[in-house]
Amino acid sequence: MHKKKKCCTPVRRHPLCEKMICGLIAVQCLILTCFAAGEVSVPQSVNEPEHHGGFLTEQVLSGADGDIHYSYYLPENYRADGAYPLVVAMPGYDMMWFGEQSSGSNLNWNGFLAWTELDEDMIVVSAQLTDWGEKSARQAIELTEYFVQNFAVDKDRIYAAGYSAGGETMSQAVSMRPDLYAAYLHGASQWDGTYAPLAEQQVAVYIFMAEHDEYYGSQKARDAYRNLTDAYREAGVEPEIIERLLRLEIPGDDYFNGLGIYNYHSGGNVLFDDENILNWILSAQKSTGSSQTGTGFSDVAADAWYAEAVEYVRDNGLMSGTSATTFAPNDTMTRSMLATTLYREAGSPAVSGSDAFTDTQEGAWYADAVLWASQEGVISGYGNGLFGTNDPVSREQIATILWRYAGSPSADAGQDFVDESEIASYAAAAVDWARANGVVNGANGNRFLPRNSASRAEVAVMLCNYLTQR
Repeated sequence: MHKKKKCCTPVRRHPLCEKMICGLIAVQCLILTCFAAGEVSVPQSVNEPEHHGGFLTEQVLSGADGDIHYSYYLPENYRADGAYPLVVAMPGYDMMWFGEQSSGSNLNWNGFLAWTELDEDMIVVSAQLTDWGEKSARQAIELTEYFVQNFAVDKDRIYAAGYSAGGETMSQAVSMRPDLYAAYLHGASQWDGTYAPLAEQQVAVYIFMAEHDEYYGSQKARDAYRNLTDAYREAGVEPEIIERLLRLEIPGDDYFNGLGIYNYHSGGNVLFDDENILNWILSAQKSTGSSQTGTGFSDVAADAWYAEAVEYVRDNGLMSGTSATTFAPNDTMTRSMLATTLYREAGSPAVSGSDAFTDTQEGAWYADAVLWASQEGVISGYGNGLFGTNDPVSREQIATILWRYAGSPSADAGQDFVDESEIASYAAAAVDWARANGVVNGANGNRFLPRNSASRAEVAVMLCNYLTQR
């Protein structure tokens, strides 16, 4: 028998909860008075959804595996014709359903409330299930589908979150229906689901576990991350995309102690207080067909200035999407990513030896590309033993890299850009060549902006311009 330990303590009480509790008491008293007088009829269905904004608590859905007890939040300005992200969050053991006396015990859980406090409007639902096995996983899926069918949910942006026992449940739910969820936040829990289904759908996963979690230990988190990484690799997902889709965070004792936390398992709830983590989850999306454009990416409009270039680099195997349906055109391009892109364009030739950089890792997804680029003189380091693996590539750097890749051809010098004096001396000839050959164009006011980081969209355009005109 799998025996669970109590593991959650509500971190704070949301001010709206105080108002809801008082309001519920008043309404209950009014209903009982009216009912006694024969003035109120009892609703026949517990499944009738309510669509006014705010918190709606202690609801019951009669499902295939029995009753599902849940509470939910709708934005104050909720509109039935809108399209809102949906977050389905499952709490730990001591907020599960143990009968009427436990009803609403998840209302103060920050894993429920934190999402409602973000700037973006969204629908948030949290259930009190009865176990952490397959039955509860099926109920979590059923509850998700109920909201999709009855509320204004953006089907491309459905997210799962689970803490402790809720994490055991949701890791199974996400692996059962990876087509349903765009991303999953797995907090202070062991992974009870499978891995390959998530890889096939490229679900984004963030795993958070204290180094010395008293209940699970941190090795379970490491094992889950490794197994997910292996599954994504076996599914043919590009290494740099895996790096974007999978995150593992294991804070040490000092991190928690600095917050006044000394019980590391219950302290794992602090992950929900980190807006960077929540927004990372919310940045993921998948396409159910409702938002995908003619480019094949939901975030690249068919008429975007970079759309044709994105299609070119994708069709020629030079750049992949950041997921099956997104390209992330505004994300920055790193030096290791650019090295990998040019390495692919060169045919991924065999390499031997090792590079002399101190910030590269042997066997990493970019290792062969960086070695090739440095040996061919296409990309050099900073001269201090650093390659700048994860540094964003600047506009003058990419012009120089493409110029070297083209064989460092000569070009007439000229005052082509109004900020020509800001271009580094090492990049001057390259920028002249790039402008003369239509590889780069000026920004507003005919400025080159040499030190600005190049976005993925800009790199795609420069590559397309160069490779289609050479």
